[in-house]
Amino acid sequence: MFFKNEPLPEVSLLGVVTKTMDTGFVFWNVNDDLGHSSQAIMGSTPLIKMSYGYARRSAAAALYIQGLLDKAGYEHAVAMFKALQRQTVHTIEFQESASADASEFLKSYHYLISSLFEKMVIQIANEYEIPKRRLSDAELFGEVFDTARAVLEERLHPKGTGAA
Repeated sequence: MFFKNEPLPEVSLLGVVTKTMDTGFVFWNVNDDLGHSSQAIMGSTPLIKMSYGYARRSAAAALYIQGLLDKAGYEHAVAMFKALQRQTVHTIEFQESASADASEFLKSYHYLISSLFEKMVIQIANEYEIPKRRLSDAELFGEVFDTARAVLEERLHPKGTGAA
């Protein structure tokens, strides 16, 4: 057929979530804005639902290591993320698109939020002992990047290998 329908414009998490919160904590704003927009998100496309899962998990991990969310709250976000994965498309391409959309959404809140930052926040929440004290956003970003640097240095120069 010569004429084709125009493709529908791609919807992103940024286009669905209304940013209204200003709590003084970046990830608290993210978490609350996602929560307030959850009805619109769940009525949207599978990609938006999965993007929401990625963004919510990252926000919960940051809030947990920041001392603003308890472990049970973080584990609930992880369980919700896994449930959304089971409900949506399982292809690598789909999951990568959802993750990239979530990263763009998170970056709209603060320029230092990157996919590396998100991965490190989740790794810290899952594998590290979390001190019982609250961190400001500045302290959170600093500590996460310091941990990422230490992990990279350990990978480049493992202890006990004789490397200087």
